[in-house]
Amino acid sequence: MTPASPAVHRLDPDRRVTDALDGGAVPHRVVRHTELGDPVRSALDVARLLDIDPDRIAKTLVVTSQPRRDRFALVVLPVLLRVDFRRVSEHLGWNRATLASAAELAGRIGQPVDGVSPLGDHGLPVVIDTAMRSRPSVLVGAGTPGVEIEIAPRALMATTGACSASIAHR
Repeated sequence: MTPASPAVHRLDPDRRVTDALDGGAVPHRVVRHTELGDPVRSALDVARLLDIDPDRIAKTLVVTSQPRRDRFALVVLPVLLRVDFRRVSEHLGWNRATLASAAELAGRIGQPVDGVSPLGDHGLPVVIDTAMRSRPSVLVGAGTPGVEIEIAPRALMATTGACSASIAHR
């Protein structure tokens, strides 16, 4: 008897993400780390395996207002840059901004820290760093770890209702 081959688990984007992309009406590409051929340990691995500039890979962070932590927003910036909380708070009209906790993130958007997507109806404002707008396409989280959505910045902004501001630094 031949042993059964192990089942391959195919990772898919969060359902809210695919719904936001209108079942294919918004041009995009799903990128699964498991299909890139080599192990992926970081965004730099993804960039190398796709032969793209790492600045096209985005991270999406959930931020909250300080000190009350009663307002939340999503910020999207190049993965190698750092969020400038002063600029974020100024842009959103908050006194201060900080990262939301993992519990706040889960309660607000129901996605894991390592898979946050700006796509999907989170009911939160979305701010995209101006550096992302000049790219032909960007890769954002798909709401599931190990899965990215490649999408044109203009389509990302239109789909999320995002605004753009300079919110990142090296």
